[in-house]
Amino acid sequence: MGRREMSTFRISGRERERGRYLPIGWLCLLTLVACEPVAVVPEGSSTDRDDLTQLTLVVVGAYPASAVNEMGGLLTWLNERLAEDGLRVGVRVASSVPEAASWLASGEADFYLDSPHPILLARHLSGCRPILRRWKYGSPTYESQIFVRKDSGIRDLEGLRGRTIAFEDRYSSSSFFLPVNFLITSGLEGTFLRQADDPVPEDRLGFVFSGGDLNTMHWVLASKVTAGAMNAWNVDSLASGERAQLRVLATTEEIPRHLIAARSDLDPVAEARVREVLMAANEDPAGQEMLAEFSSTDRFDDIPADFLAVIDHIQESAVSLDQLVSEAEMP
Repeated sequence: MGRREMSTFRISGRERERGRYLPIGWLCLLTLVACEPVAVVPEGSSTDRDDLTQLTLVVVGAYPASAVNEMGGLLTWLNERLAEDGLRVGVRVASSVPEAASWLASGEADFYLDSPHPILLARHLSGCRPILRRWKYGSPTYESQIFVRKDSGIRDLEGLRGRTIAFEDRYSSSSFFLPVNFLITSGLEGTFLRQADDPVPEDRLGFVFSGGDLNTMHWVLASKVTAGAMNAWNVDSLASGERAQLRVLATTEEIPRHLIAARSDLDPVAEARVREVLMAANEDPAGQEMLAEFSSTDRFDDIPADFLAVIDHIQESAVSLDQLVSEAEMP
């Protein structure tokens, strides 16, 4: 066989806009290396001082300059308020979740902003603690939908056996973890595929990564794959005028859209002050404007108790699934 062996698995039922622009020099430098934390502060302001304690917020992204640019307004606003406390926050871009986790474990990073799935993987690898929830695009939570073309003849999840379903990538919460975990806990078995046209055993589902929600939607509408999965808003938005051609087979539970985690041994006084400033951002007009420019963020608030109560259970599933992706040698 010319292709690598496929990996089959079953898990028990317990089981990524706009900011203020940085100077071009910074963007070029970050495109090349993205290795040192960059504190985004107004030039010549009181926050541009050598005596401030540097804290680092890590994000994961394939394009460092874009990621840092997106964070610019948030960090400028944050640092203007933290300077009186002797603190300054910079941003550092990791190429992967394991790299972000390694920085949190070593103390090279202090906070991590991402969706729940990668946050939980980083928690497993580094001991970091989720401390805040981020409301995004008007909502604190989101859910995923598993969908097919109406003319596929498939009306329930069982009808997906022997067929292929596309997901974004291994670290997506709404376009991978939520729907896959839903399928698995529904008693369905899956086989990771290297390509969308790889054969699938009749009693299993073929799982393939499309590389993006837009690709997933195109693949379903073009019948390249039978099914796709992503958050409900993207299903409606990306299908656009062809939404009527789709049938939603299942909707998952809701989880927080985004979280901020802190490294396990972060100074509690510094952590508490950053929490306080972020949670107060939506209470004044300048903060509201900054949040709106930060990918339509509404606010930061406490993580709901009901999510915290099941976080260990969710993490167990996240870690188990990621291990299986690694064993299948998927990207």
